[in-house]
Amino acid sequence: MSPRLNVAHQRLVDKIVSQARRKSKGRLAKAAVEFVRRYYRHVPIEDISGCEPADLAMAALSLWKFGSVRSRRELLLRAFNPKSQEDDWNSPHTIIEVVNHDMPFIVDSIINELSRQGIPVHLVVHPVVQVKRQTNGTISRLLSDTEANETRGVQESFIHVEISRQTSAEALETLLNGLDRVLG
Repeated sequence: MSPRLNVAHQRLVDKIVSQARRKSKGRLAKAAVEFVRRYYRHVPIEDISGCEPADLAMAALSLWKFGSVRSRRELLLRAFNPKSQEDDWNSPHTIIEVVNHDMPFIVDSIINELSRQGIPVHLVVHPVVQVKRQTNGTISRLLSDTEANETRGVQESFIHVEISRQTSAEALETLLNGLDRVLG
């Protein structure tokens, strides 16, 4: 990435993080904001520069909240069409959220299944993070990059995929059944 693009990317991520800070509450607010920063760290600026920072922040926070409780080895999977009134953010695409233990080829498996179903993919964001969870599966904290490198804890994939809008309940069910099959 050129220095000018790198600066522009950092400025955009800072705007997104600022929006996330305004929307985050509770005991894990600081961890949620740090998750948002990591979430966009490697996303090319070209993929997000035309989007509103508030929507980008809420997309990342949506995934964080979705993955906030997960029992060991449980696959969390959902697909939805965010609406401003209900979700506090908007997207012209259908959103797929996946939270799972990190494993080889997880993104490839998702993309291949979507391709098999003939569904175009517009964006994939896939931060791999290490979190500490309580015995009930609730996140107790997000480990820093340094802590994650020093421990041998479980890495978790938090995956956000934007696909062409799916408007029928049947299409969403078919989509989820196929993804559940390949990820299960």
